[in-house]
Amino acid sequence: MRNLEALRERFLRDGWPVQVGGIASNLARLARLPEHLAQREQVEDLLLESEYFIEWAVPRIPTESQEKLVELQILLALWRRAQPNPWADPLKKAQVRRQAQEWSDRVLEMSGLLSNPPA
Repeated sequence: MRNLEALRERFLRDGWPVQVGGIASNLARLARLPEHLAQREQVEDLLLESEYFIEWAVPRIPTESQEKLVELQILLALWRRAQPNPWADPLKKAQVRRQAQEWSDRVLEMSGLLSNPPA
């Protein structure tokens, strides 16, 4: 993972809608990882980065969205710690990818960026 403090500083420069949109983007990337890139280390980095993004964003977002993002953060941690590796089983990989895309869509909607893009 990149320098965590630099990543945090960069992340916190954006308003909460862009932050939440970044979480949605990470989930969409996870859902679309090509087979040859779906190696455990790359997936873990993406999951861990998303967990940190949620931790940093939650205090700044509307209360009604906080619980949903914490629920997502727990799911990401479970995926990251899953044994055996869900990316080694085609059926589990398909399930994780589907769930990641569903969450990406929900989180993007939560951000409000679809109806109010940043200037």
